[in-house]
Amino acid sequence: MKRFLALLLTGIMALSLVACGGDTAEDPAAGGEETSGEAACEPLTINMYNAVAGQTVDETLIPKTIELLEEYSGGAITVNLIPAGTLGAEKEAVQLLQMGDIDMLPLSIDGLDFGTTDVNVNWTSLPYLFDGFEEVDSEYNNGWMIERHREVAAEYGIDLIENLDNGFKSLIGTGPTPSSIKDLAGKIVRVPDIPIFHYYYEQLGLTTVAGIDQYTGLQQGTMDCITNSPWAMNVFHLEEVADWVYVTAESWGTMYWTASLDWTSSLTDAQREIVYQAAKEAAQYTRQEIRDTCETYWDTCTAAGVEVVYPDDESIAIMKNAAYNTWMGLEDEFDPVAMERLMADYLPEEIS
Repeated sequence: MKRFLALLLTGIMALSLVACGGDTAEDPAAGGEETSGEAACEPLTINMYNAVAGQTVDETLIPKTIELLEEYSGGAITVNLIPAGTLGAEKEAVQLLQMGDIDMLPLSIDGLDFGTTDVNVNWTSLPYLFDGFEEVDSEYNNGWMIERHREVAAEYGIDLIENLDNGFKSLIGTGPTPSSIKDLAGKIVRVPDIPIFHYYYEQLGLTTVAGIDQYTGLQQGTMDCITNSPWAMNVFHLEEVADWVYVTAESWGTMYWTASLDWTSSLTDAQREIVYQAAKEAAQYTRQEIRDTCETYWDTCTAAGVEVVYPDDESIAIMKNAAYNTWMGLEDEFDPVAMERLMADYLPEEIS
């Protein structure tokens, strides 16, 4: 009944994709032979919802997934695309995923953390854990970190299919351009409302706020600066109201294509293979688009008259010291399995 009411209220948008298994040259029943080489799968309707803000998910990830489902399935798979926002934000949406009212759901790392209530998985947002996308790929996407996230997610009924990306957070603000991180002491910075960012920036002498609209907050002077990724800054067009960018690149964020584990477990082998392949390829395609935006956004800022500044060595040392103090100060707040390994293998020896 709960599923029925949710789908009824949202207004079903069934996007017909074609029958699993691809085209065949002849009907085997008429004496011909199948030429596709793929086993047909049974009909399937996927209840898909998006609670993540940002045009990249709406305009790239979901349409690309649907396109690939169509290409790889050939027919029986349909998508009930539930209009964005109608079932609430990530905190509500992940609960619906776990209850089986949603089959597939893009989630940010914060949204995943809402679902894993007793294990804080957001340790990947710790500042200066990664030094660029190459390290993200080697340590996270192709290493033990994403597997640990998958293990924890599975314990809470979430099938973490693939990681997208969100880029590395930097600072964008108004007023005089900082030449050092010390110039920002006493300023107000808008942060994601999780302990990492409050702890880290308060050590640097800034006052943290959360939950304020980014564009109007900068425009009206409610805050002096914002920490966010170039991709997110581009989504919100912050270059239109900012005076400067301070490229700290301190904290990596990400998003995921997730599904209900009960749902993927209930699929036939053929259905599951198609769903996984389409979702993974769409996520990887979207990941590259996000990274491309991160690479070009500083040029967008410069063209808009926003001054782009990179920290000097002294500022980097100050920020990394605050970062590693954050690791140690919040160690007990996160997944103990992951933190034991981080503290042993990733914290610099001179700090530990």
